[in-house]
Amino acid sequence: MSDNFPVLECRSSPGLFSINWDEKTTWDLINNIMDDDNIRQGLFPDVGGNVSTGKGGGKTKAEWHEILAKRVFSEHTQYGTLFARTANTTSGLKVWTLKIKNRIQK
Repeated sequence: MSDNFPVLECRSSPGLFSINWDEKTTWDLINNIMDDDNIRQGLFPDVGGNVSTGKGGGKTKAEWHEILAKRVFSEHTQYGTLFARTANTTSGLKVWTLKIKNRIQK
């Protein structure tokens, strides 16, 4: 396999693949969260009153995951091309946001 293409582990349905969360990619994710107070607050709210997304105030965590997916993967040397090809649909972008969500939970 060429070094220009990411290693994809195909699973039972098309579009599912695994990300090699190397140190650089992990730190890109962490830095994007820590450097943007809106993202940090949206994903890890401080103790106390929180903005109600149900009343139109603020973004959902899924929306923050989407923003992070775009920031981390759109210019990524290994995944950028794949991201560009697959993230232009709602279902395609959802796969990428799930990668972000799952990584944050680890």
